[in-house]
Amino acid sequence: PPAGLPRLRLAVKRSAHPPAAWCHSDGAAPGARVGVKAGGSFDWDAARDGAAEHLLLVAGGIGINPLYSIAQAALAGPLPSLRRVS
Repeated sequence: PPAGLPRLRLAVKRSAHPPAAWCHSDGAAPGARVGVKAGGSFDWDAARDGAAEHLLLVAGGIGINPLYSIAQAALAGPLPSLRRVS
């Protein structure tokens, strides 16, 4: 993709379910057009939710994806009070 565009990395488990099955087909080659739908309000914002020293994230299955993003943001951002992310 052009350098100015954001990149999106996904982990898709093999499945017979059509959206997941397509991701592992020949049609999902580099350059293929893909529609993305985002929704929900699953997030953590230190400014809104309050500063913390420890941030504990627990998930399983596909629930790990939003928590992985939250962990990346928490570790990348300047949060002086945050001492540990687990």
